[in-house]
Amino acid sequence: MASIFKDDFNSYAVANLDTQGDWIKGNAAGTDFQVISGTAPTNFYEGTRGVFIESNNETWITKIGSAITDGVLGCYVKQEASNVFDLRYAIGPGSAHGMIELRDDANIYLHWLEGIRSIGTYSANTWYYVQIEWRSSPTHDIRGRVDLGVWSDWLSPMADWVTSVDRASFYYNGGHNKAYFDYIDEHEYGYVAPSTGRSKNLTLLGVA
Repeated sequence: MASIFKDDFNSYAVANLDTQGDWIKGNAAGTDFQVISGTAPTNFYEGTRGVFIESNNETWITKIGSAITDGVLGCYVKQEASNVFDLRYAIGPGSAHGMIELRDDANIYLHWLEGIRSIGTYSANTWYYVQIEWRSSPTHDIRGRVDLGVWSDWLSPMADWVTSVDRASFYYNGGHNKAYFDYIDEHEYGYVAPSTGRSKNLTLLGVA
């Protein structure tokens, strides 16, 4: 399995996320997505930085990485309330092709070709690790899961891609709720690769 990119935001300046680390805003105001410091887990999940979202308008931001035909990408997300507005995390080569949404009914949904499917629930002020996986064979499909739980079924994507997926985006539909995201990678924070069993001197390296 492979990842489009990894980002923990810890090397970024405490300022607008836009233009840092190749993040590009859509119709977002420069202040909609802010890199913040503070304390974990209030302001970020790990390290010393995370991203804070607050906007009265629909807003989004995107980062393009490596083009991957078969892969998975996860991130940590949190909302300060579970009954107002939505935070959406999407992957695709352009528009959203697979998307996980923390909706205002306290459900976590995977968006696919024929609608939405609940893959979990969430509570306010709690971090969740959400993942989207995509495959190229036998057909282009997506699936999702929450906190390393059971994967959903493989489902047709919201829109098909040609050969690969190369970006991740965060969408926020406005209002007075506040949301956060942190640590984007194919594996959860603290993941340690399993031993191959080929060498007694093998040193296992964790994801920092």
